[in-house]
Amino acid sequence: MATRKAPARGRKQVADDDSDMQEEENLMTDQQKEEEAMFKYTFNSFANGKMGVPLERYELPMILDACGYRLPDEVLVKMMEYLDTKNLPKVDVNMLLMGIRWYKDQQLTNDNEGDVDEYLDAFVALGGEPDKEGFISKDVLVEIIKTEFELTIDMVEYLKGIGGDTDEINYYQFCVLLDAGTGGNPSRVSSYLS
Repeated sequence: MATRKAPARGRKQVADDDSDMQEEENLMTDQQKEEEAMFKYTFNSFANGKMGVPLERYELPMILDACGYRLPDEVLVKMMEYLDTKNLPKVDVNMLLMGIRWYKDQQLTNDNEGDVDEYLDAFVALGGEPDKEGFISKDVLVEIIKTEFELTIDMVEYLKGIGGDTDEINYYQFCVLLDAGTGGNPSRVSSYLS
């Protein structure tokens, strides 16, 4: 009786996901790289504590929690459904990173979320477009942050660290800036900017 090989499609899907992750890694800011390194460290600490026993899918929420992501059950279900579409053979650090990236993408694209609306309102008030397209001037943003918030940090250098080393800042970079500066609570900053 001849044995059949697993369909190449599943392996190709994993290879495509790996190349996508590599491409995303090249576009990451220093802050995002540090955050990802922390996630990898947390995952490896958890995995090492199991003394070689493979991780199970039910443990993923515990690892996410250890990484600072305590997600509601309905979000976890949706995340697991997303990860199921990726045909990942085992629970590994790539699955964790994919899940966290999925969650962050969901947070940025969920227009019904109040925080995102506040980010968008502030972005538009500074010259961005309501459809999240366009850019805002780095000089205008630096001036507002220095005068309104009276911050003494070197904003130009800080913006370089989050990928804002051009004269213009897009919506994603703006959200990263607000998240970093407010601990995820945009109301503090966006009320001044609007």
